[in-house]
Amino acid sequence: MLIDNNSADRLTNTIKDDVFRIYDLMEGMQVLGVIVPAFLNDFDKVLNNSLIGLEVKEEYKTEDEKIHAVFTGTHLKNGDKFENHIKMVMFNDTKYYL
Repeated sequence: MLIDNNSADRLTNTIKDDVFRIYDLMEGMQVLGVIVPAFLNDFDKVLNNSLIGLEVKEEYKTEDEKIHAVFTGTHLKNGDKFENHIKMVMFNDTKYYL
């Protein structure tokens, strides 16, 4: 995964309160521990397949449609390394800049 763990942790901490307003504790923990990482893993693949420097958006929903997330990011080259950056996540109509 090219999205760094710091970005993933920041995202999880940012949306945690929103998730627990929607779901009870057990369901919320599953969303934060399984579903959000799956969204991130898929978005990482989307960025890896995008053109360098191009801003990319990808939309995700949970099966119950209680969560609608739109990830925006870029695939960049830094020297001889490639990096994926999440710029913004719209989570149920609230924008979070990372």
